[in-house]
Amino acid sequence: RNAREKYRKNLLEAMNFSKHAGRIQLLFAGKGPLRKKLERQANQLFERGVLKHKVIFGFYSKTELPEIIRKAYLYIHCAWVEIEGLSCIEAIREGVVPIIAEGPYTATSQFALDERSRFPVKDAKALADRIDWWIEHPQEHARMRPKYVKSLEAYDERKTTEAMIDLYQTLLK
Repeated sequence: RNAREKYRKNLLEAMNFSKHAGRIQLLFAGKGPLRKKLERQANQLFERGVLKHKVIFGFYSKTELPEIIRKAYLYIHCAWVEIEGLSCIEAIREGVVPIIAEGPYTATSQFALDERSRFPVKDAKALADRIDWWIEHPQEHARMRPKYVKSLEAYDERKTTEAMIDLYQTLLK
């Protein structure tokens, strides 16, 4: 969603610091009130030559989105306010390595397995550094993809539902 709390402009700002910005194809999925502003900012980066590929903005169905996610090299989560991080979970479930903002009003960074996938919220330079690191270490990226998928086993809906049923049955006894 292109909304203020998602702070997607941070990703665009990070492209000014990335050594690999010219190789990167950004895709912003979702709707929201800041879309036009983000499109203008993205177009300026393209016109200045920072980005060699126009940023893609689109809204995708529930069946289209997983296919698009699977093609991604990285998932960037810039939100400075977030409580559930469902989009991040969806990306990790599809095998995409995340880079997640860490701050006092977001819990999503709990899904990062180490500091290579975390950056201080609203810090475009640190975000660019993490993006560049993952681009420069493709073997480590390939090694971490299945580790990220496995890390979500604790959040499996079936296991969570079964645990809740067990809890309720215990409480009702």
